[in-house]
Amino acid sequence: MIVVGLICCVLAGALWAGPVSAGAAVGAAPIEAAKQKGGGKKGKGGKKGKGGKGNGPENGALGQLNRAGCPAYRAITEEKYSSKVRRAARRWKFRVFHFKVRLKPPINWERDPYESRSFRQNLHGLTWLDTLFYSYRRTGDLGLLRHARDIALDWIKSNPRQFRPGRSGFAWHPKAAADRSALIGFLARTAACKGELSGKQASLLVRSLNAHGRFLASGKQHQDSNFGLFQDLGLLLLSKYLPFEKESKRWKKLALRRFPETLQGRLTPEAVWLEHSTQYQFLAIRLLREFIRYKPGKKDDPTLDAILAAMQDATGWFVAPDGTYALLGDTQLGNAPTWGYNTAGIYQGLKAFPQSGFAVARQGNSYLATTATFHSLTHKHADELDFELFDRGIPIVNGPGNYGYDREDQYRDYQLSSQSHSTLVVDATSFPIEQAKAYGSGIAATGEGSGWFGIEATNPLVAHQGVAHSRLFLYKPGETLVVVDKLRSDQPHYYQRFFQLGTQVEIQDVGPGELALGAAGFAGALHDQAASSGTAARGLIRGQTNPLQGFFFPGFRQAVPRWNVEFLSQAANADYITTFTLDGPTERGEVIASGDGHTQVALTESGGPTQTITVDRSDGSLSIAASP
Repeated sequence: MIVVGLICCVLAGALWAGPVSAGAAVGAAPIEAAKQKGGGKKGKGGKKGKGGKGNGPENGALGQLNRAGCPAYRAITEEKYSSKVRRAARRWKFRVFHFKVRLKPPINWERDPYESRSFRQNLHGLTWLDTLFYSYRRTGDLGLLRHARDIALDWIKSNPRQFRPGRSGFAWHPKAAADRSALIGFLARTAACKGELSGKQASLLVRSLNAHGRFLASGKQHQDSNFGLFQDLGLLLLSKYLPFEKESKRWKKLALRRFPETLQGRLTPEAVWLEHSTQYQFLAIRLLREFIRYKPGKKDDPTLDAILAAMQDATGWFVAPDGTYALLGDTQLGNAPTWGYNTAGIYQGLKAFPQSGFAVARQGNSYLATTATFHSLTHKHADELDFELFDRGIPIVNGPGNYGYDREDQYRDYQLSSQSHSTLVVDATSFPIEQAKAYGSGIAATGEGSGWFGIEATNPLVAHQGVAHSRLFLYKPGETLVVVDKLRSDQPHYYQRFFQLGTQVEIQDVGPGELALGAAGFAGALHDQAASSGTAARGLIRGQTNPLQGFFFPGFRQAVPRWNVEFLSQAANADYITTFTLDGPTERGEVIASGDGHTQVALTESGGPTQTITVDRSDGSLSIAASP
């Protein structure tokens, strides 16, 4: 009999206490932006608005912009837009993050109708002005340029240039400021060139751009994450838009030095970007590509070119056989862009990233990706020893996806927790995510033999509970995955194991320790020896809201139910073995020997033979032998 919610409600209820927010995607109906109290009047443009003699500094700014000439369009993010989207922008209707919103000055820049951090950041980043600039560059319609001018001036008047992080929501967020600086830079130069700026407007724009330059150049504001890459790229582009400013050369020099330093500061010798996400590996590659594109000089940069090539070679291992991101860590469901990896690369066999905290095995369209990594707090989940298993064209086991970055949303809290991943927790406690506990990589050893791939990793985050935990993956692509959890402690604990199944996978109860797994084109099984013997209780949970369990997040604020299979047991020392059969009769596993550096398991097919698999570890290598 299937026991639904058997475990979480007993042990982890307190962990998930709190109101439940809707899991469905928020509607995206257009709204009218509320008027900002005290908003400035729309400035006059065109020839009548140009600064003339006697305007002093205002005329000086306009003259400087005019002498600099019409620039090429350079922005951190450039996209293409449909005619429908371009027509909407003419009517002041834009898509900001995932929301459609009408933004006609005066705009309330502090409004947050969706209670979304990402909406606020994108609103202040002005990235949605790219729609107007794309359309303007296609048509030459100055009305579009005036739209962008009026929006930018409205933002400047509502957000003082004395930058104060946190004021007006995300007005001076590092990434928002970086995105915005290049867009306002292009606007100032182009609007002046086309006679669409008055002297006063030019002065406002140039003063604001100088404030952006000081902000992006500030060591106090600079961050050693992907935000830092955005800041340096934004500073480089800003220096190109303001060549007449005395600080421009310093900004350019600083950006050219600091971007590579920031990049290599978060990059392992294995060319993996350390932000606990396969998707953010692609983001770092995109920013590096843009930096190489925009940095001065026509000659190739051998050092940066080599780094880019190495990152692209590594990244191919983080792409599932269907071309999507491997769902490890803080990664959104989506197709991996081909520019981010070497599509001609041969990503077959076993690949370990022992300094980074990943190990991957691939054979044909069968794929296993594992993670054990903690380098910083940036995008870190409590996902030690999580994995993605892909076969027969579908994910059999995978991570939670990404619900969004709203910090006060319980779905986001659940997504970050151990309980949303295929992990093992001690006494119903999610792993502590604190900088002081960052351990680097938990990948201990890898190897192959007799047609099997082996990956062994540890989870140091349960040590504070007096428990030592290692997990051994034995993988025969297209046939079997064996997961062996070894636990050692001086005292008994509750050990709770989670296996998060892909949304396409359905289950059928065959017995206390066995489930039939099925999907279109796939028939397999899951067997757990402890549950079969009665030393572990099993729970099957799907779409449970109190406490949250059994959800997958395919997109922003979307929660889709999926099966979570849990096993609960109590012991001090234990060896648990769970077997995923991917083809053929169900295989049942048993741990025969479990010593330091030595493991032996027996696999028995239903009504068939038994084979013994012996694994020995020597330093970072595993030797694997199977008999008969």
